Order: sequence, then structure tokens, then C-alpha cells
Amino acid sequence: MASPAERHTERRDTSKRDAFVAAAVRVMARDGVAALTTRRIAEEAKLPQGIFHYWFASRAELLEAVLHAVMVEAATATPPPDADPTDPARHWKAAFAAIRDDDAGRQLGAYELTAMALRNPDLRPMAQQLYQSYHHMARADLTSLVDELNSEGAELDVDVVAALIAALFDGLTFSWLANPDGPPPEKVLDLAFQLIRNQSR
Repeated sequence: MASPAERHTERRDTSKRDAFVAAAVRVMARDGVAALTTRRIAEEAKLPQGIFHYWFASRAELLEAVLHAVMVEAATATPPPDADPTDPARHWKAAFAAIRDDDAGRQLGAYELTAMALRNPDLRPMAQQLYQSYHHMARADLTSLVDELNSEGAELDVDVVAALIAALFDGLTFSWLANPDGPPPEKVLDLAFQLIRNQSR
């Protein structure tokens, strides 16, 4: 039996937890959210199913980690060094570039997982918190632009603008997954920011 010190050391080593999350993401991308059973995830991770609950108090906790793992990459993407620093859409274009480079199955799985969470009272807070975090990130990114436009005569509410861009980006992602040959999302983002800028004229 492991000593308390050994158990504490193992707890600090999250490699097995990370392996479960990575395996769950792969299963979801390949087979959909319905395939996210502890047995399938453990098999994919090549770890004993019995240790799953050592790392996750519930399946909901794992699903939250999976959703975060898929969505955080786009949310934290940074513009390339040659991006125009005056382009207000540069961060959103970088986020979409991360999505375009990703496995489409991972992104579709994230939408499946979000919809499933909204139907489940125990999981609903997970989806709500995720979208609240998107809004906060959008607000932080857009505050300086809105302040600049308001100083030029616009009357914009930064929370409304943030909600608009976050919703637009979410819709563009889903639209691109369904129809990748449609208009480039980057051009749609450019148009949206042009329309916002026009509010100060």
C-alpha cells in the first residue's frame, strides 16, 4: 500500500489524468460524444479503468476537462508576428486559424458536448461557464476598440459588442464545419468589424 507521502507525490503527477483527458478527446473526435464511456476512454488511454475515479470525481468532471481542452486552444491563439497590429479582428482570425488547423471531429465533438450539457441540469453550468468565459475574453479584447470609437462619437456598449462578436465567431465556426467551401470566415469578421467602426461616423 502506498504511503501518504507516495500518494501525495502521485497526486502532483497529473500525467495519468492528462492521459485520460487526451484519450477522451480522441474518442470524441473519432466516434462522437456518445462513445465517451469510462471503459472506452480507459482502453484508449491504455490505463486501468479502475483508477478513473481516482482522478475524476464524476464523468461530468471529465467532460468539463475535455471541453476545456478542445476550446482553450482557439481561445488562447495569438496572431502571427506579421499580423497587422491595427486590424481589430486579428485575434479572432488567429483563433479561427487554430480551429482550421484542428481535427474537425474535435470541434464537432465540442458542439455535441455543449448541447448535451445544456440538456443536463448537472452539466448545464459547465456550458454556461464556458460561454461566460468567451464573453469575458471578447470583452477584454474589444474594450480598447469600443473606447476609441465612443471617443469619436459612437455610443457602443462593450458588453453588447462582445456578445455580438463572440456569437458571430461561434456561428462562423459551426457554419465552416458544415460548409468549409463557403465564404472565408476571415472576410466575414472583417465585415463585422467594419460595420462596428462605422458606428462612429
